Amino acid sequence: LILTLILTLILILILILTLILTLTLILILILILTLILTLILTLILTLILTLILTLILTLILILILILTLILTLILTLILTQILTLILTLALILTLILTLILTLILTLILILILILTLILTLILDSARS
Repeated sequence: LILTLILTLILILILILTLILTLTLILILILILTLILTLILTLILTLILTLILTLILTLILILILILTLILTLILTLILTQILTLILTLALILTLILTLILTLILTLILILILILTLILTLILDSARS
């Protein structure tokens, strides 16, 4: 009787320990899944934010171009031919600068997209 009592107590302790171990493993798996989901969500949010920021910047550049065009038209009506040559040169320079800025912004967006693709590949490989 004493041996069976001791054996049942040992079995009960083993069962309790296995329950504790399985619960901790389940908690660890839940933590890992939440980390992966938060990483994926942050990547998606950064992509959306970069797209919104590039759209806002391009709209600002278009407004600047429209304003410079309107100002150059008004000034060309008022000023002489020498001033019109200077203003057209300034307009060409602003157009070149805005083109360079849009190229830089698109390159930055492409780099961000490539980095997010690399990060998603790393996450997929880490998940599997």
